[in-house]
Amino acid sequence: MENLDVTVLSTLHEWRAQGRRALLVTVVRTWGSSPRPVGSIMALCETGAVVGSVSGGCIEDDLIDRYRRANAIPDGPPERVKYGIRAEEAHRFGLPCGGTLELILEFNPDTALLAQLLQALGQGQLMARRLHLADGQVQLQPAQAPAALEDDGTWLVNTFGPAYRMLLIGAGSLAQYLATMARFSGFDVCVCDPREEYREGWQMPDVPLITGMPDDVVREFKVDRRTCVIALTHDPKLDDLALLEALDTEAFYVGAIGSRRNNEARRARLIEHFDQTTESLARLRGPIGLYIGSKTPPEIAVSIMAEVLAVKNPGHPAARFGRRHRQERAGARRNRHPRLPRTHVSTGLVILAAGAGRRMGGVAKCLLEFEGRSLIARLLQQLQDLHEILLAQRVIVLGHHATAIESHLAQLPADQVPRCVLNPQPQEDTASSLRVGLAALPPGLQQVLVLLADQPLIDTHDVRAALQAYAQRAPGIQVQVPQVQGQPGHPVILDAAVCAQLVAQDPPSLRQWRAEHPQSVRLWDVDNPHYTFDLDTPQDLQDLQARSQNIRTPGRANPTPTKDTR
Repeated sequence: MENLDVTVLSTLHEWRAQGRRALLVTVVRTWGSSPRPVGSIMALCETGAVVGSVSGGCIEDDLIDRYRRANAIPDGPPERVKYGIRAEEAHRFGLPCGGTLELILEFNPDTALLAQLLQALGQGQLMARRLHLADGQVQLQPAQAPAALEDDGTWLVNTFGPAYRMLLIGAGSLAQYLATMARFSGFDVCVCDPREEYREGWQMPDVPLITGMPDDVVREFKVDRRTCVIALTHDPKLDDLALLEALDTEAFYVGAIGSRRNNEARRARLIEHFDQTTESLARLRGPIGLYIGSKTPPEIAVSIMAEVLAVKNPGHPAARFGRRHRQERAGARRNRHPRLPRTHVSTGLVILAAGAGRRMGGVAKCLLEFEGRSLIARLLQQLQDLHEILLAQRVIVLGHHATAIESHLAQLPADQVPRCVLNPQPQEDTASSLRVGLAALPPGLQQVLVLLADQPLIDTHDVRAALQAYAQRAPGIQVQVPQVQGQPGHPVILDAAVCAQLVAQDPPSLRQWRAEHPQSVRLWDVDNPHYTFDLDTPQDLQDLQARSQNIRTPGRANPTPTKDTR
């Protein structure tokens, strides 16, 4: 199965070569939950035919409706459009709550340049396509490495590459399931097996089957950074030498099937007999696959393919740790901190970071650096040890400084970063941000923890204590607010019923809900200033500086105290 980008470009080229008007659509930015990542492309013909996608379907329907009429696709420079800015528009186009999508529409791309791009991709080259946004002129340049989409307002640069490749050592039943899944994921697959008895059972004529010795095949395969090599034979005579050859290349994934004991034995063999070291084998993955309790060949293939895709897609934690390393790291975390008692309570997390920071000079307060880290990075690190409680039900609500905060979050470990959602009306009070955050959480949660992104002193133990106190609340309590010497703070904990009422704006704010249901609110009296200290005014900043001199705002001087205009 062809690389999806190549399929889109090939179909677009066919339409243009036939003299048809057509549109190339590129996702250039997303906020919140978006069905397709930045860099995704779609082509639309004047007939209404579509290849590729930029959403779950509703935005495609809108574009078809706008451009399928004769001559409705104009000539002219590219256009920038946004979908889902308002809540009602997001609902209309099927975007998840808080989701916003920004697209570049490129009208009638040049046929000759499309052919040139496809020819280069067919020859295995990595190509950067540069689109001048003012006039639609296109430049093609060879690229040295895969790169994220760039949009600086003048040029749109999208890097396209040939299909990813998978070389499988062994032609057993597992290889057939894995090859099928890889081809559906856009990989070109090749299988190597010198054993005649296995070759005779191969049932995929569209997948090349090579009969040479695996180590020779790896050398001849011209393995590059878009290639993965996976050994599936369980035979050291076939697997070991092939793996050594693969480790000497730029392959993005090298791994072998087998139990933990077998993989440890393999590493010991390679060290003893082939002069390898622990460091030289660091890239060798095994046992391969994400743990899903798989038993049958199809299930094992799902597990392996999932890990391959996780490593292929930048930023995913599986790209840095194999299953064995993740288990060891989890064990280390268990020994480092005592855990809360395991329960079946499903907990979500909302972090509010949409404010303008007017009283702090208009800075993104959560990007202030304290003790060598931004406040948001510090908070996320403290929450990292609560993953067995918070799981993946985590969102951070952005607003005024969304671009700066998203850019900063992109530099943090992906397994620490919550899903970003945008409050399209951040000028309102925190009630609207809380509503956006709660609406973006999945259904089925029993409670939600709400934190502020600019709480510099909150740590793991503070959050644990709040959760433990809420677990021991009296019957009928639906909201818990920490209170220090009469001053309310965060984290606030809400039960599911309260969350549903706030999303429905009945009532419109948590403050009003508390006023209407005082008997259901627990003001948790505690002698811990961490819960109430946040950076709201210049005086707060001075108080924090008194604790540590190592505080600054990235890229600018410390905020100058300004008149309170909020």
